[in-house]
Amino acid sequence: MKKFLVALAVVLTGVSMSNTAAFGGTLPSGYTQLEYLQSSGTQYIDTGFSPNANTKVEYKIYPLSGSATNAGIIGARVGSSNTSRFIPAAYGNPNSILRSAYGDSVMYSSYWSSKIYTGSFDPKNGTLTVDTTTYNTGSAFSKTANNNLLLFALSGYGSPASYLSKARIYYVKIYDNGTLVRDLVPVRNSSNVLGFYDLAQGTFYTNSGSGTFTAGPNVAVNCNVSYSCGDGSGTPPSATTVTSGTSFTPANNTCSKSGYGFVGWIVSGTNNVVNPGTSVTWNYSEDKTLTASWAANTTVTYSCGDGSGTPPSATTATPGISFTPAANTCTKSGSIFGGWAVSGTNDVVAPGTSFTWNYSGDKTLTPQWQTEKFSITTTTNGIAANDTFQFYISAQGTFYVDCGDGGVLSGTG
Repeated sequence: MKKFLVALAVVLTGVSMSNTAAFGGTLPSGYTQLEYLQSSGTQYIDTGFSPNANTKVEYKIYPLSGSATNAGIIGARVGSSNTSRFIPAAYGNPNSILRSAYGDSVMYSSYWSSKIYTGSFDPKNGTLTVDTTTYNTGSAFSKTANNNLLLFALSGYGSPASYLSKARIYYVKIYDNGTLVRDLVPVRNSSNVLGFYDLAQGTFYTNSGSGTFTAGPNVAVNCNVSYSCGDGSGTPPSATTVTSGTSFTPANNTCSKSGYGFVGWIVSGTNNVVNPGTSVTWNYSEDKTLTASWAANTTVTYSCGDGSGTPPSATTATPGISFTPAANTCTKSGSIFGGWAVSGTNDVVAPGTSFTWNYSGDKTLTPQWQTEKFSITTTTNGIAANDTFQFYISAQGTFYVDCGDGGVLSGTG
C-alpha cells in the first residue's frame, strides 16, 4: 500500500466550506450544490485567507492515485522559510500523512488509501482527527503564514500555486480563533461554472488554475414549497417539502380571481409553469413559492348562422385551458352539421371533443354546414332497386347517408 503525505496548511482559516446536506447551510438561488469537486492536477482554489496559529480546519477529502510526491490537498507556506502546513495526496513519500510544518517534528505518519477521509486539524492544540480517531501531534504550532490557503495545492513556492494534487474535496470549514471564517461547499452556478461557495462570507471561489474541475453528483436538498394565490383570492394549498431531483406533483388550485381562469402555478424566480396533478422532476435546490397564474376568461357564444333552431347557451373559456364545444342544436334544410366554425379564424372544432383553447378575446361558434351531396341508384341485394340516397361529407372527413326514411348512417372514409 502506498503512503500519502498530508500536511495541513497552517492557515486554513476563513474558508467556510459547508456541505448543505451535512451542515444545513443554504445556498442562494442559482447555485446547485455538488457532492464534491475533483481536480486533475492543474486546478486549484485560492480561499483568500492566510492561516495563523489559531486556525483550525475541518475537511472531507478523497486522495486520488497518480498524484505527484508532496502534492498538497490543502496548504499554505509559512513566511519565506521552508515550512508549511498542508494535507498532501502524495504517493511515494514515506514521511507522513499529516505534516503540521515542513522541517518541524509536529506530524503524524500513517498509510492512506484512495478513500474518503473526514476530520480536522487544530494546530493550536496540536491535534489531528482522522475519521473517528484523534491523534496528538506532539505540540502546538505557532507560526503564521503570509500566503493564502489553497485547495488542491500549496502556496508560497515562487508561483501562485505549487504541488498541485489530484483529489476530491467534499467540504472545508476554516475557523479563526473559534470563529467560522470560511464554509466552502462545491457548487455549480446557473452559468455552469464550477467552484466553491463560501456560506460564511457569501463569496463564490472559482478555479485559479488551468483546465476544468470534474463535478460530482448533485446533492439532494430538501426544499420548502409554498403556494400563493397571487393577486387572486382564497386559501392557497398548504406548504410541503420536496427533495431536489425527485418527482413532485403540484397541488390542485384552491384560488380564484373574478373574470380570470387559473392556468397553472408559476415557480418563483423562474418563468416555469407547473400544472396541478402533473408530476415533474423537482430540479431546484432552494425553497420556492408556487403562485397562481391567471388568464382573462373569454366569452364563447353560439349561433345557428343561416340555419334555424336555438343555439347552445353561451359559456366561458380560459386561454391555455381545455375546452369542450357544446353539442349542435341547430338545423338547416338540405344540409348537415359539419362542426363549429370559430369566428375570426379558419378553424372548425367538433362538438364533444376537448382541445386547448388558444384564442384571446370573445369568440362565436357558428355551424359549418355541409351541402355536398349526390344520388345513387342501388342495385345490390337487400335494398330496393332504384332507391335514392343522399350523401353528405363533413369537413372532418365524416360521411353521412340519408336513407330517406328518417334514418342516417355515418362513417369515416
